Amino acid sequence: MEFEKVYNDVLKYYPSDIDISDGKIVSETDGFDSLNLISSYDEAEKIASLAGEWQSLITWIIYQVLHETAIIQFAKKKYVIEKEINKSRFRELLIENLRTEGYEDMYLEFLEYEKVKGAFK
Repeated sequence: MEFEKVYNDVLKYYPSDIDISDGKIVSETDGFDSLNLISSYDEAEKIASLAGEWQSLITWIIYQVLHETAIIQFAKKKYVIEKEINKSRFRELLIENLRTEGYEDMYLEFLEYEKVKGAFK
C-alpha cells in the first residue's frame, strides 16, 4: 500500500470547506453536532466504502480530525472549516484506531510502511 497516495486520494472525498453554522454544542455529552459535517463524512464514506478498507478507515479518521477542528472553530464563532488536516493528530488517531480489535493486520502493515518510508508527517 502506498499510504501517502491513499491519504491524498481520500482527502479529495471531502469538500474543501465545510459550513458548520448549523452546529450546536450538545450539553449532555459536551460534544458537538453539525449535520453539514456529518453529511460531508457520509458522502466521503460512500466513495471510500467502494475503494477499500484503508480508504474507509482514513475517511473516518479525517472526520475525527475535522470534528475536533469544528469544535474549536465553532467556539471561536468561525463557522467554516477548511480541509486542513493536522497530520500529527491524524497519525495519533490512525494508530489509536489501528490498535483496536480487527485491525491488527493493517496496524502491522502501517508500521512496516513507516519503517520503510519513514514516519507519516
